[in-house]
Amino acid sequence: MAISLVNAQTFTDKIVREIGFEKKDINNALLLANINGAIDVSGYDGEKIRIEVTRTIKAKTLKRLEQAKAHADSLLEALIDEFNSQDERGSSKEAA
Repeated sequence: MAISLVNAQTFTDKIVREIGFEKKDINNALLLANINGAIDVSGYDGEKIRIEVTRTIKAKTLKRLEQAKAHADSLLEALIDEFNSQDERGSSKEAA
């Protein structure tokens, strides 16, 4: 069974976010998960974590494309919120 993407809808954009830990600690870690595609990681001498994502979403219809974009956006924001809340919880443990 062949699927034709000739009439498919495609959306591509680049997302750049910088996040950081409240306190420097050797145990600080960032877990990165990916649904599909390659992940390239490079280090630099900085205090922020810079995440650059090129995402491409394909769907059969414009309606499905918009739904997928909204879902992807909500997942990204949830990940950032979770990272920030874990960092805050870690910092409050040390202060207690």
